[in-house]
Amino acid sequence: MLNDRKSDGSLPEITLLHLTPTSGLIDKGTNVGFSYYGTAPDLGAFEYNPNLTAIPTVKAADISVFYSAVNQQIIIQGSLAYVEVYKVTGESIYTKRTFATSLYIPVHNVLKGVFIVRVISQNGETSTNKILVD
Repeated sequence: MLNDRKSDGSLPEITLLHLTPTSGLIDKGTNVGFSYYGTAPDLGAFEYNPNLTAIPTVKAADISVFYSAVNQQIIIQGSLAYVEVYKVTGESIYTKRTFATSLYIPVHNVLKGVFIVRVISQNGETSTNKILVD
């Protein structure tokens, strides 16, 4: 927790409260409607998924990704070229090639939970973001 900030000023990635592969808390929770990996949700603050634990949150300078609970949409802004949205299980739920400056992805028909949004900008930068849909 004493790591330096990243070069862009954002907070460092930390693994505090993240489960390890041998944790006894994996698959020990109760399904309450959020997406999860494995046979049951994990106990704790974070869902353990061995396929996604190495995906860092990387943000391109000209890309903004956020969730609007009012409109039930994932909103992406910037110079967009390609967008992918995945469940934490790795299942793709949205893919689009576009040359737009804004994209609104309705998620009212998708289960609540954490999603991975990968965006490639028109200048080739890749941004990977974790979004909580609640």
